[in-house]
Amino acid sequence: MEYLLITFWQWWVLSAVLLVISALMISGFFMIMSVGLAAFITGLIVFLIPLAVSGQVGLFLFLTVLCLIIWRKIMKKTNKRDLYEQRTAQKYVGIKINLNEAIEDGIGSVLINGTLWYVKGPDLPEGSRVIIEEYRQGFYWVIPSKKGK
Repeated sequence: MEYLLITFWQWWVLSAVLLVISALMISGFFMIMSVGLAAFITGLIVFLIPLAVSGQVGLFLFLTVLCLIIWRKIMKKTNKRDLYEQRTAQKYVGIKINLNEAIEDGIGSVLINGTLWYVKGPDLPEGSRVIIEEYRQGFYWVIPSKKGK
């Protein structure tokens, strides 16, 4: 009877396949990427320390769960940062401000409290007075301010 044998390079091939799949996916990529990373680390450990197949599979399962937990913590921090940026940006909606950089091809910039923010709106020259209508998709959407206001 032949024994099942898994070598380090087989783990690395599995890792490469999973990482390519995760790069091509639109959603859920972090789960496949975590499994791919766990497969790579398992291959690295098997390369350094020969393990039985049961030990390799156990190590792989442990590393998969560990990678998923770490990835989730990273994503929570990222989401909190995005939420903070969204709240910070919302407090400037409705203000009138001059363009720091002309809006050309629909994109320009404004300087608010020392921070440069990108804006979208109709093409306008630098220094034009605009009203911030909303913050969406990482941009302030602006309209020209009426003269005298």
